[in-house]
Amino acid sequence: MKKKWNKKIAYPLFSLTIISLIAISIITSAYGLEQILNAMSSYPFFFFLLAFLLYLCRWLLESLSFRISTGKYQFLSIFQCFKTVIVTQFTNMITPFMSGGQPATLLILNRFGMDIASSFSAMFVKSMMYQFFLSLSGFLALLAVINDLDTLSKNAAIIGILINLSIVLGILVIGISESIAKKMIGFFVQFIKKIKIFHLKDETESAIYENIQKFNVAFKEFRFEKKRLICLFFTTGFQFTLFNLSAFVILNGFGNFFSFKIFARLVLINTSALIVPTPGNSGGAEGLYAIFLNGLVPDGMMGAGILMWRLVVFYLPVVITGILTFVISVNLINKKSKAS
Repeated sequence: MKKKWNKKIAYPLFSLTIISLIAISIITSAYGLEQILNAMSSYPFFFFLLAFLLYLCRWLLESLSFRISTGKYQFLSIFQCFKTVIVTQFTNMITPFMSGGQPATLLILNRFGMDIASSFSAMFVKSMMYQFFLSLSGFLALLAVINDLDTLSKNAAIIGILINLSIVLGILVIGISESIAKKMIGFFVQFIKKIKIFHLKDETESAIYENIQKFNVAFKEFRFEKKRLICLFFTTGFQFTLFNLSAFVILNGFGNFFSFKIFARLVLINTSALIVPTPGNSGGAEGLYAIFLNGLVPDGMMGAGILMWRLVVFYLPVVITGILTFVISVNLINKKSKAS
């Protein structure tokens, strides 16, 4: 089983590693390896630790978000929701456009006993509220610094906001229209088959298509769940805010960058990241960081800031979630084998 799992994730991890190494080599060449090492050697460990703890708190908030969204249909323990978060985060980080998380979420929720229609509905509503907050915060951040941005930064910010808004609208359309839902959910089914990280049985595939109408009905029922939607808006919003705060803390470890406009630029970096098609936004995220903070951060600090930021929000998390995902998957498979 271990050999089979390794074969399934070998290609995405290999491509992720290559892209990340290329990005790191470009950063060290652009900003100077010696300057970067000097900046990192004198960096206060407290800021690094605080930033990483803030990032880890995101997982707890996302676990709460999953519990809120799935609570309409079935009671899941916070530990089950945490497992869902870990698997979702890992598959997001190793797939282009962070597209692997949705299929992984559906499969693990199904393993926890939720039917296909409810899993789809809970996942899409949670994602919609997150993307809505992300779009709104990106729009407000753009308004705050638009006069200070160059053309490249403005275009990246606008495209990022438009992509996030299109995701919100897309989710709404999928939830309302059964025909479009069939096409989009069919895309997810084919994607699961193509990446081959998770095995999709024929009966599971049939159940997915059979439950599309139930999904549309369940999704539409969320319009009566105003308190639940408000709670999701704020929990997912705090989740995204912590992500931005991690970058803000890392940057302030190099000096006094405690400015609302600096924070607004960091928000725009993260709202624009979806325009990058690589696994975990590798390469593009680093480039966006340099684009939005160009001229505000010295070169040595810039290179070190990029590497330490990505270490906190990507490199360490992908290792941790990868190990935990393997453990979670093995436990679920063993439980299923014992049950049968």
